[in-house]
Amino acid sequence: MASSSSHHDQSVSVELPHDFKTRFHPHSNCPPLFQYQNDFGHRDIHDLAPDAQPWHLFAEEGDYQFAEIALQAGLNMSQANSLLTLISRISQGMAKVTLRNEVDL
Repeated sequence: MASSSSHHDQSVSVELPHDFKTRFHPHSNCPPLFQYQNDFGHRDIHDLAPDAQPWHLFAEEGDYQFAEIALQAGLNMSQANSLLTLISRISQGMAKVTLRNEVDL
């Protein structure tokens, strides 16, 4: 009784496990990325389609814009909270800002 499991097929290649697995945010709709160490970090960003709505992770586009400005300006938590409080007070009619540009400032 011959058994095919008694000898190894030399044509079968065994794939080694990947070194890195990148999991993207669930809302990005990007599948996990498996990479070997030699390929890790060498992703061509030009192959990625630009996000037409980068704010979709936020409740509103204005929230995204505020976060982007706050990060670019390097606002700390206290400064961001103070600015959000002022914006809220303005929207409720409890404060008024007449500055319109950097010259006014």
